[in-house]
Amino acid sequence: MSKKQKDVLIRGVEEDAYRDIVSLAKRMNINVGFLASQAFKLFVSLIEGQGTILLVPVEVARRIGRVVPKPVKKIVPRIIRYINRLTINRSDLESTDSPLIFLGIGELVFEDDVTEKLFEEKVLRIVDCRVVEVPEHIRKFTVLSKASFVGELRVRRVQSQG
Repeated sequence: MSKKQKDVLIRGVEEDAYRDIVSLAKRMNINVGFLASQAFKLFVSLIEGQGTILLVPVEVARRIGRVVPKPVKKIVPRIIRYINRLTINRSDLESTDSPLIFLGIGELVFEDDVTEKLFEEKVLRIVDCRVVEVPEHIRKFTVLSKASFVGELRVRRVQSQG
């Protein structure tokens, strides 16, 4: 997974959008280039990975978030981002109504109790993660069909009970 950087000039960027990303980068204490790269990766993975997807502008989602009916919440993804190491189990996945996007996780580990069916239902995308580790009963291609910009996919042998 290459982390080459390049200086680019992008024409036609809306002034408000640029100002917002600069402000967000300052609040997060990261540079604008890194934040823009993350936004590009997320956008590309959502569009190319799913064919079609409901794209809800962030401001609209923010304003109506509390009044959105439960059926609609199930199609608005929840983004989990920028964690060095994260372990997810069956209970974690079952506890959310929203599909999940994992973004910028150093090491993302799915525990043995996560089934392939539950993984398929709850994980929308895995983007820009250094390592993704899954139990052997989740097929590689199931994971790879949801992954973009992943450094390594590890398949772990499941420990037998008893």
